[in-house]
Amino acid sequence: MEKLILVAGATGNLGERIVKALLKRGAEVRVLVGSNSDINKINILEKLGAKVFRVKIWNIEEVSTSCQGVSCVVSALAGLRDVVIDAQKVLLDAAIVACVPRCTFPTCNIHMMTQ
Repeated sequence: MEKLILVAGATGNLGERIVKALLKRGAEVRVLVGSNSDINKINILEKLGAKVFRVKIWNIEEVSTSCQGVSCVVSALAGLRDVVIDAQKVLLDAAIVACVPRCTFPTCNIHMMTQ
């Protein structure tokens, strides 16, 4: 496998497992982390061989920069509406801007949400 894959949410349990599985299969892995991500978890990802892209502000412009050149975006983001809906929408829009051919959102199990 000679693909460059971006994983968002890699500091979480599922995200780290995805990163490990991709690296084991020979993928080049880029992880997208926010400014408040756990530094210890980031260090683990770097030691595993993932390239870390830090974003200060989670917006389309910044996130799309980290999406440049990837063949797939994988989102392992988890949380409430601000993450499951809002942050993943920014991630998807950024992938579109960067012309990423494939996106997968394995954690996207949306429940009925009321405001």
